[in-house]
Amino acid sequence: MKLILLILITINSYAVYDSDSRQDYFEVESTLHKKLMKSMAYRVYKDELRGWTFNKYWRIVTKPLRDQGLCEGEKFIDQPSMRNGCSAILVGKDLLLTAGNCTTEHYCWNDLFYWVFDYHIEKEGEFSNKIRNKKFYKCDKVLARVFDPSSAQSFALMKLKKEVRDREPIKFSSKKMLNDEELVTLGHIRGSTLKYSDGAKAYDQDEKFFLANSDISGESKGSGIFNKSTGELEGMMIYGTNNYFINNNDCRELNEFKNNEAQELVIKSVYLKKLLKDFM
Repeated sequence: MKLILLILITINSYAVYDSDSRQDYFEVESTLHKKLMKSMAYRVYKDELRGWTFNKYWRIVTKPLRDQGLCEGEKFIDQPSMRNGCSAILVGKDLLLTAGNCTTEHYCWNDLFYWVFDYHIEKEGEFSNKIRNKKFYKCDKVLARVFDPSSAQSFALMKLKKEVRDREPIKFSSKKMLNDEELVTLGHIRGSTLKYSDGAKAYDQDEKFFLANSDISGESKGSGIFNKSTGELEGMMIYGTNNYFINNNDCRELNEFKNNEAQELVIKSVYLKKLLKDFM
């Protein structure tokens, strides 16, 4: 199968297609899409936090994205970033969905990560590394998890230790096959603040997966892929192609592809819904 062969070639990477559509939270005009962005979380290592559990805020430790070796002039180069991790999607009041290699029962039991909401840039030129502690959540248990790159199976559903009360869970799409729907991707690129990208379409699909020409892609594991019109979740990003390549100046330069060269692998919502029906 073409999808499976592609996975084995392109695991753990990502890319940009034609014109770069990536935007920050403050640039997004749609109320619906901003609402979706509020339901995206990011995995934070405990050693990237400063503060005490009884304080009202945690401070996250960030470095400029340029510290990851990006070339001068690259988009977002001076923005904050954390250790490259995973995104997650709020799919129930106390349920997070992410890729299968983003968490394990061991990680959950040993409280190795927090999952934080609103890790984004609210206003242009303004970013505070101080985030209210109520926006950080711990995993209580992993309800379902599969990570098998050879078959492209990658997903994990976590139950959180407390409910998320200040934002709404997303709705799953029931579409078995996508036609010409425009897709929106939400995710964190190389540990950066939450990014938005539109203009993607579904290519080479079957009943379980499709390929997308998304500018936020495979390396941003756990990114949500939404129907631009309805806001419903159409799938979750799990693998893809390289976003940057190391050029002759020994720095990371943006890698560009044509739209019809889509290679970002998405696991479909309708398939996930079937797999997770006992927990949701």
